[in-house]
Amino acid sequence: MVERQSSDDTEEVMLLKKWNGKLLAERLELPEMEVEIERAVEQVEKDIESQEKLRRNKAELERVAAAQDKNKPL
Repeated sequence: MVERQSSDDTEEVMLLKKWNGKLLAERLELPEMEVEIERAVEQVEKDIESQEKLRRNKAELERVAAAQDKNKPL
């Protein structure tokens, strides 16, 4: 399953999961790469989560600002 995260006009797709690190390291015959792949996946997952949180916060602030503007007397 591919997880899709959208941000503005771009879309980021997470292709790897932590468990893929072991498979890739074995296939490439580089056992030390397992930990590095897992670490990289974790960093990207955290970055995507942070971007999504920022996007939600921005949308909420815009919604609140629009509601306040609507209630301002002219």
